[in-house]
Amino acid sequence: MAMSHTVGVIILLLTSCASMVSPLRSEHVSFNFYLHGANAEQAKANTHTILDNFMENFSRQLNDYTMRMDRFSDYFQQASDVAKTFSQQSTLFFEIANNESMSLLKKLRVQPMRLKNYRLVKDDLEEYYNEMENFHFIFSSALFEASEFVSEALRKTEETFAIFSKIQNEIIVDRKLMNDEKCQEDYKVFLHKWTRQIFKCATSKIKVIYDVFSVAKYTTYDVIKMLEHRIQKIYNCLQFDKYEFRCRFMQNPESDFDKLISRLDELEMFLEKQRRRMYWNIQNQKPNKVVNFNCVPENFPDTQMAESMRLCFYSFPYDREGS
Repeated sequence: MAMSHTVGVIILLLTSCASMVSPLRSEHVSFNFYLHGANAEQAKANTHTILDNFMENFSRQLNDYTMRMDRFSDYFQQASDVAKTFSQQSTLFFEIANNESMSLLKKLRVQPMRLKNYRLVKDDLEEYYNEMENFHFIFSSALFEASEFVSEALRKTEETFAIFSKIQNEIIVDRKLMNDEKCQEDYKVFLHKWTRQIFKCATSKIKVIYDVFSVAKYTTYDVIKMLEHRIQKIYNCLQFDKYEFRCRFMQNPESDFDKLISRLDELEMFLEKQRRRMYWNIQNQKPNKVVNFNCVPENFPDTQMAESMRLCFYSFPYDREGS
């Protein structure tokens, strides 16, 4: 018992001594930031896996005679769900990154005041804080722009598969496809044709989305680490001797933030390039299969089915235009 108490006292003393030498830990970025970065990356990987193998797996299931027809709507819903999760996780990551930047800014404002050389470089530190604050606003804008780009682009994929899932459920459950071999086979051919076409439209931007998220994420990581490094430099220069030499970088804060500004400029140029790439893709889509760039055609599937196929359903409504 005495031995345990002695060890506890020694650990307490060592911790106190460590805090006297280095008032703050060298890692200022929260675990939460990296956790949400990993969550967003995993959501991207899940989306990549589901969509990359979508048509291959769908074709295999379509040819599986033991597969219940009413289960196909679940397959489309799964594709919608992974796109939605990726959108949510990426948005959350960029929000957390923005909060992390603000947290580092607050550390620079409050915590250096208790360090021993603070008063000697107070004016320089104030200028440095102002520069970092300006950078935070620029960074915040870049994060919002990247987040909006990814979430808006993913919305098309998410909504298309959700709509197609709902339609598929309605066709099989509400309209009641007959349990006839020829009807079943004809419908599978119809479904495969339109699934391939709608899938191609819904995922036409997915590679752009992957690229934008990855570049924005790694830029965000770099910027946060560089901000963390600058915070630690300030703590070090204020805590230890020879502060005149160690703190000299604070006399030219604009120069110290040049590299961070350059990283955001690179991201902005990349985003602009991807906007043009996405716009070009939209402008060059064939207009005959898509109405107002929606991937599911108007009145689908009422106007796309041949009369012979309509007879395969116990309940098939009149064309909406004529109803």
